[in-house]
Amino acid sequence: MTAADDNLDIKWRKRLYRERLARQTAEKLLEEKSRELYLLNLDLEKQVKLRTHELNAALVKAEVAVKVKAEFLANMSQEIRTPMNAILGLSELALHSQENNQNDYLEKIHGASENLLTILNDILEFSKLDSIGVEITSEYFNLSILINNLNNLFEETARQKNIMFHLEVLPNVQRHLIGDALRLQQVLTNLINNSIKFTKTGFVRLSIAVSQQDDKHILLTFSIEDSGIGISPEQQKLLFQPFTQADTSITRRFG
Repeated sequence: MTAADDNLDIKWRKRLYRERLARQTAEKLLEEKSRELYLLNLDLEKQVKLRTHELNAALVKAEVAVKVKAEFLANMSQEIRTPMNAILGLSELALHSQENNQNDYLEKIHGASENLLTILNDILEFSKLDSIGVEITSEYFNLSILINNLNNLFEETARQKNIMFHLEVLPNVQRHLIGDALRLQQVLTNLINNSIKFTKTGFVRLSIAVSQQDDKHILLTFSIEDSGIGISPEQQKLLFQPFTQADTSITRRFG
């Protein structure tokens, strides 16, 4: 082999080395980029899963809010009818009564109208529904006024059905209390309204008694009893669902 051949061989080996080095560098760069792409893909998948989870949670929350609003409005329709019926009945009595009785009827109509206005305000305040709840307040109230409001709401309805409507408060029950009188009245209104609706003859009675009491707190028991059709044990299990009608055929029969 001549010197020229040796020189050519050296050049070829140098070129081969450079090419090999370039390939190694390219392969290393490709591996790094591939790893970066893989990590980016993992991060993207993680973000997609997280975002999908957030969207599903938001969808469920929105569906629950819509359901709560629908149930709220369905329940409010019954609460509106109760004071509205009282207003209509008392207005009719006032129109056909002697002048000395009209002031009493007008006072009762005024009380029922205030109750109706409160219910309408609840319906209009949809912000309460978005939190899926209604705020419970603690304010001073007079239990005697609450009882009088209930009597004004249902006295005429019970009289028209020839039902005895009793409100019994035991002597040891404190009348000046702290709590949410509005929510308490709404609960009692719904219960009494159902008792009168599903009672053809006989009586409906609300009794209030002391269950527990100390220097700062008092626990009252509100009991509603009627001589109506009653509820079967199977249907009683459904009572504490958000919105349930025990028997639609009975509901239609009693209006």
